[in-house]
Amino acid sequence: MDNLFKTYQIDDESADTIEKYITTNIDIQWGYQNNVTFERQHIEEQRKEYDKSIKWNWCPGFSSRFVHEGITNPRCDTRFPFYKGLQLPTIRKAIGDAYKDYRIWRCQAWIYPSVADGFNVPHCPHVDLTTRRSRSEGSKLCPNSEETGEGNLVMLYYVNDCDGDNYFYRIKDGHENDDDVNTNYYNPKKLSLAHIESPKKGKLLLFDGDTIHASSSPSKNLRMTVNINILPPKDD
Repeated sequence: MDNLFKTYQIDDESADTIEKYITTNIDIQWGYQNNVTFERQHIEEQRKEYDKSIKWNWCPGFSSRFVHEGITNPRCDTRFPFYKGLQLPTIRKAIGDAYKDYRIWRCQAWIYPSVADGFNVPHCPHVDLTTRRSRSEGSKLCPNSEETGEGNLVMLYYVNDCDGDNYFYRIKDGHENDDDVNTNYYNPKKLSLAHIESPKKGKLLLFDGDTIHASSSPSKNLRMTVNINILPPKDD
C-alpha cells in the first residue's frame, strides 16, 4: 500500500448500528488504561534506553477487546453478539474479496475522552503488532504460537465524527536500520509526518500492519474507534 492506506465508507445504516452498539450496549465490559498507546512504565523504560528528552502526550481511555490472539473473548455479550453489533460482515464486504480469507487476530473498541489541552497532539507513534525486523529475529505475536504476523493488515474504523486526528509517519532517510525505529517504540525525532486523517463516522481505513501511526485526543465529546488486526491464511 504505497499510499499508506485505502479508504472505504460504510453505509449509513450500518454506521448507525455500530455507533449505537458502542455507546448504549451495557453488556460491553470497558477497561480503563492510563495511556491508550503504551503503558506509562513501558514508555519510561524506552525513554531511559533511547532518548530521555522525548516528551509524550498522555491520553487515558477505555477499551474493550472482543477478539484476542485469534480467540473470541468468552465474556463478549451474548444478547447482541459483537460481530452483529460491529457489523463485521459489512466491514469485511467493504474491503473486497482480496482479503476475504484473512483471519481476525485482534478486534478492539476504543473510547478516548476529550481533553482541555493538547487535543490533536499525536500520541506515541507505533505499530499495532510486531515489526518486520523483530519478526525476522524470531519474535512472535504470541510466545506459544507459530504466528509471526507477517503480512498483517489493520482495519481502523471511525465510530463517530470527532476532531481527534490520526497521524501517519515514514522513517526518515538514513534511519531505516536504527534500533529505535524498528521496535514497537518509535523515536519521533527519526520520523517524518506523511499524512493526517480526520475521523468521520462510517470511514474505514485499511493499511499494512507495519505502517507507523498515532492517534490523538479530541477537543470535545468522545473519540470512538474500532481497531481490527487481520492475518493472512496460515500456510498449509
